Amino acid sequence: MSQIVNRNGGFPIDDDVCAELHRRNLAISIEGSGTVLAGVDVGWASVAVRNIKTGVVSEQVGSGTQVRTGNPSQDVAEQQFMLALKSASQSLNWQRAIQEASR
Repeated sequence: MSQIVNRNGGFPIDDDVCAELHRRNLAISIEGSGTVLAGVDVGWASVAVRNIKTGVVSEQVGSGTQVRTGNPSQDVAEQQFMLALKSASQSLNWQRAIQEASR
């Protein structure tokens, strides 16, 4: 998953949020995938915040799913994953997730 993110320009996050995560020793916890299922390109992702030192993960989670029909391919499925990751990132209440993981 990290290779897909790196090939597509990195994680879609605001610089201020990134700096706050770094300052508090927090990391982004990502689950997701891009794959072809039954001839359909599917990408899904969920995003939370994790405390690097304690392992505490925020209860706040952002999620996203993208589906595309047409000529399926793994490359397109990975693009759908990146779109889902962007959606998940935008739906997460970052400040609340940061507070939860900082406890």
